[in-house]
Amino acid sequence: MIKEILKFIIFLINMPIYWISSLIPKNSNVWVFGAWYGQKYSDNSKAVFEFVNKKNKNIKAIWLSKNKKVIKKLRQLGYKAHYPYGIFGYLYCLRAGKCIVSSSFITDVNKFAISKNTKKILLWHGVPIKKVGKSDKIEKNMGSNVLIKKIKYTLFPNLREEYDMITVTSKISKEVFVKGFDIDRHRVKITGYPRNDMLIKNIGYNNKDRFEILYAPTFRGDVGSEFKFPPEVNFNQHKIDEYLEKNNMFLYVRLHYANKFSEELLKSITQMKNASIFDCCNINEHLGRFDLLITDYSGIYIDYLLLGRPIIFFPFDYKEYIRNERELVYEYDKITPGPKAYSWDDILKHIDELIRKPSLYKKDIIKVRNIFHKYIDGKSSCRVYYEIMKL
Repeated sequence: MIKEILKFIIFLINMPIYWISSLIPKNSNVWVFGAWYGQKYSDNSKAVFEFVNKKNKNIKAIWLSKNKKVIKKLRQLGYKAHYPYGIFGYLYCLRAGKCIVSSSFITDVNKFAISKNTKKILLWHGVPIKKVGKSDKIEKNMGSNVLIKKIKYTLFPNLREEYDMITVTSKISKEVFVKGFDIDRHRVKITGYPRNDMLIKNIGYNNKDRFEILYAPTFRGDVGSEFKFPPEVNFNQHKIDEYLEKNNMFLYVRLHYANKFSEELLKSITQMKNASIFDCCNINEHLGRFDLLITDYSGIYIDYLLLGRPIIFFPFDYKEYIRNERELVYEYDKITPGPKAYSWDDILKHIDELIRKPSLYKKDIIKVRNIFHKYIDGKSSCRVYYEIMKL
């Protein structure tokens, strides 16, 4: 509650700028970009940002970040980058004709200086298999204090999640966003995800002398929550390490950035010879190196479908997750083209099976891929760019 009150005080301090922002003329050639709460240079926003910088020199594209390392890195690359709540962050947001984000304009850029007259484009950060926005009752009830929200939206009506355009990858995903964001259908554009352009273009590249596996579970709990396996999952580091060694395989473990490893799990993985933590900002840019994906309810597998490679699904806590975490949009078994595992013993057996029969789930993978991806041509950045230009 104290945290919410402090946030509200910041809102009050910014109130004059918020109301002035609507009076300032917008420049259609000033585009501000942001992603992942202003902390990362990644995702669909990054792909479109780089495309715009190459495509149209008349557009002043500015990346906004709260991370000093990101700002420094982008400036070294010759891009324009600023802190969203610094003087230039305010000035560019006040003048911006377009605002392009991957999570929310409220979190990714300067929410106080972006007015109703700025065109807001949400590129999102994954194909949803879980309910989003207003559709997700569990997520909806986990937000900030209802009274404070009501006061906030009364004083700052433009800070509602409303967009001039949202991009999706397919017709089925379009329905999820129309319902979740209560948005007019014509504002949701089927373009494909720009971040997958590079993945599709490098689809055949795999220059390695070992079989590499990625385990990437979805986000669980609150921000900063520990991730650990229950005893029945049987994460036996010695047995798994021995199996990987014997079969010339290597396992990378990558948690959602908002989770952290439990001390016990972290110790187990660091002691293994054939496993490691995959610590990177942009996991989608590295998907092409992996021969096999292990995941649960993470939308990462939807992108991985573009590669046509095998996936093992590991929903060891399915009932608990559905009850306490997030609601799924679809029937899980119908959209997960691969074997289901409920322990690490199951996973090792399924890996053996997939090595012996690599085409076992190939037809299912193609079927589900075609449901979630209309375009597989590596030109999504271009489509998004032209849709933004039309606004």
